[in-house]
Amino acid sequence: MKKIFFLFLIFFKIYTFAQTGFVSNINTRLKHIHAEVGDNVEVKSTEILNYDASNFIKKITEQTIVLNDFDFKILDNKSSILSDKKKREYLKGFCERNNISKLIILYRNPFINQYSPYGNLYRLKFDFGILTQERKKNVIYYMNRMILSYYDPKTDTLLPIVLPGEDSLYEEYSKQKFNENVVDKNSKKLINSSDVEKDFIEKFERRFKKNFDEVMKR
Repeated sequence: MKKIFFLFLIFFKIYTFAQTGFVSNINTRLKHIHAEVGDNVEVKSTEILNYDASNFIKKITEQTIVLNDFDFKILDNKSSILSDKKKREYLKGFCERNNISKLIILYRNPFINQYSPYGNLYRLKFDFGILTQERKKNVIYYMNRMILSYYDPKTDTLLPIVLPGEDSLYEEYSKQKFNENVVDKNSKKLINSSDVEKDFIEKFERRFKKNFDEVMKR
């Protein structure tokens, strides 16, 4: 009897997850951007690092249905009663067409604070990564321009996942300060690239998993 009940729980869990869709438009390759930051971000150098988050995200989302025909333009930063209505209609219709009971959306954040210098990071498709600045020679910024949200057609709501403190995937950046210069003055590349990359990946994957585990519970 216990065995039958256990198998039922496994089947129920798999069936529930199978009804959850996942879509994403983020650039999964980890990059380091060195820039002059004032009213905007003027990129001086771009360094492509060894990490690609696609395999990690694929593993985390393996119990969902990964879909590729989602129109991310519906999530732009225009907000009005009409645009919100169209957004909800599209999301509800998307779930119905794909026979899913919940949709998880990982997307490039289109919402830019008018005072933020990071507006062109959206245009550069710099969705997450490492930023250093010309004038701040001993500071590294761990950047995040991704939003993890979910849409529930039963309640017709689209909500972001916002965890507290350092677990939050919603913060734009995390500041790391060092006692020495972090970038080579000639190449503009990270001096301790492998150490910085390892630290970034560990923190990114830990936060992402916590946020994704939370969204699966909703």
